[in-house]
Amino acid sequence: MHDFLALGDITVDAFIKLSNAWVETDNQNGAQELCMPFGEKIPYQSFTEVAGVGNSPNAAVSVARLGLHSALVSNLGADENGKKCLEALAAEGVDIEQVPIHHHARTNYHFVLSFGAERTILVKHEAYQYALPHFAPPRWLYLSSIGAGTEAYHEEIAAWLEENPTTKLAFQPGSFQIAKSGTPVMKKLYARAEVLVCNVEEAEQIIKQNSLSGHAEERLASSTERARGIFQQK
Repeated sequence: MHDFLALGDITVDAFIKLSNAWVETDNQNGAQELCMPFGEKIPYQSFTEVAGVGNSPNAAVSVARLGLHSALVSNLGADENGKKCLEALAAEGVDIEQVPIHHHARTNYHFVLSFGAERTILVKHEAYQYALPHFAPPRWLYLSSIGAGTEAYHEEIAAWLEENPTTKLAFQPGSFQIAKSGTPVMKKLYARAEVLVCNVEEAEQIIKQNSLSGHAEERLASSTERARGIFQQK
């Protein structure tokens, strides 16, 4: 039995450190926008490629480094980037037996534009045939970012958790999971979670309230408990 099984998408991240860019706020909402010259060759400062990353792979690696039995459930394409991801995880001691290779698909590849202290990430989740493999119930299941259009897969995960009540759930929702917070399946997952991980802005989106930003950090804990109560309601 694994101590920790992480479930979520895996990717290769290409970190591009920008040097010729700036930030503007002259839009309708006053939001920050990353700006660069249009239609030109733009120099960049550095480029670093890191394989086998993403919320769930990162968590699996972190737990393996603590000396615990760690595994990953994810999906890869049958390409060179997929091989790089498997090699990176195996080198960290993560069990990769539950990572299927899809022979007519590519491995996720994201571009991380680094400017100042912030990162802007260009994301594309490949459309895999998601299916939950068979595995022994771990002590903890960690669920995080999965691409859009995977409602049926989330239903399968929620059903598995219902059938295996001894497994504790740690849930760090990704963009799609946050956007779908009001759906019945996501309510099940939020309510089932022993640990819910998100920042203040994400918490506001999840509970559909704009009352947390600018307040002390302790407000987040109480609001997360309120969110749990909301999702437990029928």
